[in-house]
Amino acid sequence: MTGFEGHAAFEEYAALARELSARRRAAAHAAAAEAHRLRVLHDTLDQLDRRLAEQHEWLTGLGAAIGVPGPPAGDVPPPAEHARVLPYREHPERPALPDVGPAARESARLPVSRDPLSHRSAPSAPVFRDPAPSAPASRDPAPLDPAEELALVRRRADDADRHGRRAEELAGRPRLLPGWSPQARAAVVYLGCVVVGVLAAIVLGHAYDTGRVDGFTLGAWIAAGLPALVFFAGFLLLGRYGRPVLGGAPAPRNAKTGFLLCFLLVPLGYCGYLTLLG
Repeated sequence: MTGFEGHAAFEEYAALARELSARRRAAAHAAAAEAHRLRVLHDTLDQLDRRLAEQHEWLTGLGAAIGVPGPPAGDVPPPAEHARVLPYREHPERPALPDVGPAARESARLPVSRDPLSHRSAPSAPVFRDPAPSAPASRDPAPLDPAEELALVRRRADDADRHGRRAEELAGRPRLLPGWSPQARAAVVYLGCVVVGVLAAIVLGHAYDTGRVDGFTLGAWIAAGLPALVFFAGFLLLGRYGRPVLGGAPAPRNAKTGFLLCFLLVPLGYCGYLTLLG
């Protein structure tokens, strides 16, 4: 071997050694990046696991408070069943690849430089490729990346939180006229009871005209009996349907306003009816 050929062989060996060192550094960098990605995925999964457990407990308590049964305990998988996140290349529906990162596989596809002093090229490094199927088959949809799956779970958990807060807000309102203020609700309830009281007074007036009721009984019912009945009816309605489903806060009944409306408007309504007839 001449000195020229030995020098060319040494230059070729040095080029291959530099390329191998570069690929090793790329593989180490890719492995570190992959390990960091997996740590981030596991931390995110742990956070979502705790969040979903707390969310399930909150929604179950909310459903029990509003009379909606929650899911059975067996329908919620324990955290241990989904505590491990597989890397994307280890997904059961994806063919297994050698344990190298994407940067290493990309660097493996780089062309090998030729030595201008050599009559032959350096042997190329093996290229890692996904094994092709031996026979054409129907392609299954590619599985989602774990990061995309966790992002989807987080979005659905956000939606559940939003709907749960909306349900909790609605459950904090009374069942009777939930969008109204307490004063307006009480006024409407007492006025509705007053209308019923005036109709009952008109019926008593017809009974007086036919002689079934005497004048003292008619006056006592119109002046005190019917107003008291309609007042207590409105008071009970507000207490039963005017309090919120959650919170246990007492319903605002506005007893003074109701007392004035009932004891003033029932006699005045009957007198107005008599005026229209006369």
